[in-house]
Amino acid sequence: MTPAPRLREPARIEAYEPREGDLVFYDDRSTVWTPLFKMAGTGPPLHMGMVVRKNDGGLAVLEAGPDDTVWVKLIDLGPRLKQFHRDFPKGVITIRRLKTPLSREKSAALTKFAHAQDGKRYAVLRLLAQGTSLRARGALEPVLGKTDLNRDSWMCSELSVACAAVAGLIDGNQIHANATYPRDLVDNARHDLSSVWVDAADWRPSE
Repeated sequence: MTPAPRLREPARIEAYEPREGDLVFYDDRSTVWTPLFKMAGTGPPLHMGMVVRKNDGGLAVLEAGPDDTVWVKLIDLGPRLKQFHRDFPKGVITIRRLKTPLSREKSAALTKFAHAQDGKRYAVLRLLAQGTSLRARGALEPVLGKTDLNRDSWMCSELSVACAAVAGLIDGNQIHANATYPRDLVDNARHDLSSVWVDAADWRPSE
């Protein structure tokens, strides 16, 4: 069921019509995570997920570690957006909508992949490594950078890149999941994603 919210941009307000492959970004403006992200050389948004279609046909957002939990979850899209807005009233939800709908085959592949990840662990140790020289990001990316589709645990942006690779939206050999942060996908500064997703817009519930 399509949520009732709207996307807000400086020049217009329009209804949000979600589709598989949309990128959803969350920033709860945490005073803990924001400085830690800065130490890793990045910044807000602090979390993200991808919209996918479930086996029952409904739309959900696949997230690794929503709201500082330690699991991968498929969460119904409409309730999730409203819950975050309610629980983090000073937070920001930003959405990049997919330009071209997925084919039936790509949709099926993304659904299968999403359900296979549901219930896996959040990659806590890999997250902590982002503030050290042991991370795949940076000087070691040519050696360690990769998009692994068969992990036992995930970071949020890592999972979203893997989803995009499964759906044929990006080349996982060019955009490395384990060296990507949410900020890298919310605009086109690090990767030019303009041919696949529209520019990001803030989400707010209907008045």
